Amino acid sequence: MFLVAGLLAGCVGAQPAASSDDLPASTPSPTRATSATQTLSTTLPPTIPPTVAPTPANPHEALPPSSWMITLVDNLRARSEPRISDDSIKYEPLLPKGTTFEIVRGPIEASGYSWYLVKLAPGVLRDGITHAWLAEGDRDGTPWIKNIPID
Repeated sequence: MFLVAGLLAGCVGAQPAASSDDLPASTPSPTRATSATQTLSTTLPPTIPPTVAPTPANPHEALPPSSWMITLVDNLRARSEPRISDDSIKYEPLLPKGTTFEIVRGPIEASGYSWYLVKLAPGVLRDGITHAWLAEGDRDGTPWIKNIPID
């Protein structure tokens, strides 16, 4: 069920500028029609590891695979490709603040953002999608995701 091979295809080349519907927003934007709405789940999957890697000091330093993360903003866009372009499907719904996920790989630099392939709990995205690309933060350095703190 991994979408990794398809997601990594065509990552190089000039990309169009970001549009406002690709960034976190207070209201969702129109997107491709999908199947019936599913309930969001922002709880941690039962397989969460006992320890979490620390957030890198350099925001563009690669996060290790299997790092558990959380969204810091409401309405974060998940995409099928690590870039803003017509061939990168905008997944629904937009992710709410506090959504947890696991880093699979990344970062990949494209469209002015650092992208991570992530694994989300079933039911977070529509149509059974569990793997997607998330931008690490805004172009000005404002983070949109971070490691889950260890208590």
